[in-house]
Amino acid sequence: MDKQGKPMSKIGFTLVTILAAVVVMIGGAYSLGDGLPARALVVVLGAFGMAVVWATLAVADARTSRIMPLLAEDLDTVPGLELTFTAPVPATPCTVWVMGAVGECPRGLKVGDSLVIEADGCLSRPLCKSATEALAPYLKNTSEVQGFAPEVRCACPLAPRALNFSPRPTARVALN
Repeated sequence: MDKQGKPMSKIGFTLVTILAAVVVMIGGAYSLGDGLPARALVVVLGAFGMAVVWATLAVADARTSRIMPLLAEDLDTVPGLELTFTAPVPATPCTVWVMGAVGECPRGLKVGDSLVIEADGCLSRPLCKSATEALAPYLKNTSEVQGFAPEVRCACPLAPRALNFSPRPTARVALN
């Protein structure tokens, strides 16, 4: 894998391996002179080549498992990431703001996003089960105390991801 997470081409990998092998052969011949038979140098070169291939594959596999996002269909199979369209009924309708994030939310929520929980518990946009469970205890008491709103941390089942929510009573505008 290159720095952008794209797979390295087979030709590029082959050229890099051949170049590294030539450098090892020349360096070995230069530093050891006639003290090492050619067959031994070929064995050392083979071991080096195998180490390069193994290390490249190990690094590529590790990066791929970190970089590859789960497909939307796969998210529903992860316990806690199932989407729900209702939340526990709040004491008063409230707006929930995403105040902070660690990592990227697999459901696409980011800092600054908000959603409304109506009096009947209906959500303005779906949330994962983990988020609704984290918000449940705070929905019973959504009143702000002198401008202070609680922050609720939702730990994602796909660690190390988390979101901080701030539930606040929804301001209702009176129509004349």
